[in-house]
Amino acid sequence: MANDARTTIQDKFMASDNIIIVATIAFGMGIDKSNIRNVVHYAVPKSLEGYSQEIGRAGRDGLESTCMIYLCAEDIKIMEEWSRADVPSLRSVKGLVGEFLELHRYAKAGDVIERNLNEESREWDIRKNALDLLNAQLELRFELIRAIKPKYSEYKYIKSQAFESRTADGSPVTKALKKMSKTAHKWTRIDVDAAAGSGGFQRADAVKKLQEWNDSGAIELQPSGVVNRFRVLKDFPQGEEAKRQITTSIYAQIEAREKSDMERVQQVIDLVTTKGCLSRELARHFADDGTVPKGGCGHCNFCLTKTQVKFIQAHNQSRKGRIDERKIKAILAATTVRDDARFLARVAFGISSPRVTVEKLGKHAVFGSMDDCDFEELVKRFDQVCKS
Repeated sequence: MANDARTTIQDKFMASDNIIIVATIAFGMGIDKSNIRNVVHYAVPKSLEGYSQEIGRAGRDGLESTCMIYLCAEDIKIMEEWSRADVPSLRSVKGLVGEFLELHRYAKAGDVIERNLNEESREWDIRKNALDLLNAQLELRFELIRAIKPKYSEYKYIKSQAFESRTADGSPVTKALKKMSKTAHKWTRIDVDAAAGSGGFQRADAVKKLQEWNDSGAIELQPSGVVNRFRVLKDFPQGEEAKRQITTSIYAQIEAREKSDMERVQQVIDLVTTKGCLSRELARHFADDGTVPKGGCGHCNFCLTKTQVKFIQAHNQSRKGRIDERKIKAILAATTVRDDARFLARVAFGISSPRVTVEKLGKHAVFGSMDDCDFEELVKRFDQVCKS
């Protein structure tokens, strides 16, 4: 945005109370006010679709409104790091999917499988949201599992002074819960599975009774240890080739998503820096350019200034740095990992992951020491190291 136009818009902002500041990548789409006068993007939007929806929050009452977007090279660097962070290595995907299919090879349609996704995330160096997307593929594309309601693995509670009087119903469930409860100092712990087994009733009955105690004020209940549960939709494929095809297909879609994320960000940059009417270019993206006059909207930055926004990346955002072999050696000296080139590239690039945390590399001097290099080139170089 040109400085003179930006100054004019900033002056308008100072006089307005009705303003949305889009300071993070995620946007509060729940906002439903008709008189929003200004929308400010302090971070580059993730896509033109998102940007269009966000600026669409302004001026719904038909009165004049203003939208401003700040674009800087550092934003692009952050977007790339976030996108790279959600892409696990092929090794990680192979390990997790292979172990999952092998562990439950005898599962039949209708069976319920329990998994601790937090442990899987740490073990296979896959961030939680990426693991959720991987499980979504197993459900939607391969129709192997379906996520169902999770459960808590641990229950503990603090007894109130009215505990005995409010838990005196004498039911089999109550008797079993009291028998299986173990009190130590402040907290009383209960194994609901063991209680259900000893009393001959369902686990759900035990959980329901604990909730009743909590609601009545007899106890202060604190469940913990979420266990994710999945229903098996069909018998799992057997044989290494079948597993390989699933893994390869999943990883290909993960890589495609990574590439698509960066392409969508580039579309936003191309829009802001277009040599022409921004409104018309945005409408053209949605095949709706007939709604904007050929001469332009007359209101956007280009129409007002006839000046194209220049976006110049600084050197450390252009990813043109040379791979420094001394830094490669320093990274290898800081960790014993030699089986995952993408993990090593993450360390060099400065991208955190569960395994980076376990290895305690996040605050090490080598972390982010090569963030001026192209990430894919780093992966290739570390792949050579791992193979040697």
